[in-house]
Formats: sequence, C-alpha cells, structure tokens
Amino acid sequence: MGMRKWHRLLGLLVAVPCLLWSLSGALLAWKNWARPTRDVVARPQQPKRAFRVSVDQALKTLGRPEQPQSVSWIHVVGLPRLLVRFEQAPQVLLINGESGQLAAPVDVALAAQIAEQEAPVGVVVTSAQLQTQPTLVYPAFMELPAFRIGLSSGDDVYVSPKTGEVLAHVDTLFRIIRVAFFGLHIWKFSSAGTHAPSFLLLMVMAGVLFCSAATGLWVLLRRGRAPGSSKPARSNVERA
Repeated sequence: MGMRKWHRLLGLLVAVPCLLWSLSGALLAWKNWARPTRDVVARPQQPKRAFRVSVDQALKTLGRPEQPQSVSWIHVVGLPRLLVRFEQAPQVLLINGESGQLAAPVDVALAAQIAEQEAPVGVVVTSAQLQTQPTLVYPAFMELPAFRIGLSSGDDVYVSPKTGEVLAHVDTLFRIIRVAFFGLHIWKFSSAGTHAPSFLLLMVMAGVLFCSAATGLWVLLRRGRAPGSSKPARSNVERA
C-alpha cells in the first residue's frame, strides 16, 4: 500500500474523533455564553426558624477535642442547622440549631421535601432513591451515596444524606453538557474513578494523529519528485 493510501486511511480514522472534539468543544464554549432563561414561577420557601444555640454550645455538646475546620449556618427545609466539618472522621456533622444536639439523619422523605423546594410551582416528586454508583452525568468525584430525587419535569435533584444540601440540579442542558464533556471531549466512558482506559484510548488516537501528520508531510515532500528518482523532476522549462 502506497504512502498516499496510508495517509488517506489514517485521515479517515482521525476525522471522526476530530469532528466530535470540535463539536463538543463548541458546545462547552457555548454553555458559557449569556442565554435567556425560562420564566418559571418559584415555589414559596419554607419560613426559616431562628438559631437558638451558639457555636460554642454546639461544639461543647459534641465533646470533640480538635477544632473544626469550618462551621456553616444553613437551613434544611426551614430548620436551622449547624454544619460542622472536621479533619478526622466523622468529618461532617449536622447539629440541630435549636437544641444543640446532633440532628436526625437526612432520610429519603426529607430529601424529597428538599428537592421539591428546588422545583417550580406545579412540579412534584415522582421518584426517590439512594444512588451509590457514579454515572456519566453524576461522576465519581461528586458526593456518594446521594439521594436522587426525580421530578415530574424530567429533572433530577441530588441531595446529600449527610447535610441535606442540594448537590446538583440536573436538567436536560446539564445532561447534554456532561455527556459532551465526559463522553465526547475527554472520552471518559467509564463511570468508575479511574481514568486509565480513557487516557490509553487518547494516547492511541494521539499516535494515529501523529502518523497521519507524518505521512501527510512525507507525501507533501515527495510531491514534485519523479517516480523512482531521489532528485526533483526537471520542469518543462529546464528541459527546453
């Protein structure tokens, strides 16, 4: 097989990946542009109850000798909570902001209420489950396990079982962007934490792209030479 045919074959192999990279890159750039948002009627928020304990009182109740890394004041469906993070396990604790005691764990029913607060008026919860495995849309670097709450609008809301915080609100555009980035742009087809298969595939395609460029350069340098000769072919003017 001649070098020109090799170059054409390699060019076909890299054409599709380059097309996918360019289209997904354009989509990822487009997502940062200012776009009009849909007009939705926000759901009325739960009234927020007041904090009745100080941080010192709450930490004294915990009885832990080390100082926390951070303390945040949050409301979970209107209920006051102190979110305390430590370096040592258990690293995340949720304290009742009224009693100073450890708050009850976030269960699936409470997670559904939290997700419903994220939805506009008229949208209801249709499903609720605890997700333990990563996916292309909700990858391994996000908090797992997490409650995945399905809404009647087709969106999914991920809620933290540890803190009750909304981890992600997944709509159609969110799914398209995640699939474009992980599935088309960096070729991370596996939802596991390792990137080795994707990196290996990208290295192989990089080698194919290099060979395509090298054969194209060879064909370019060989153009204008007489067949079977190592010297450039003489032009008609020189022959005259």
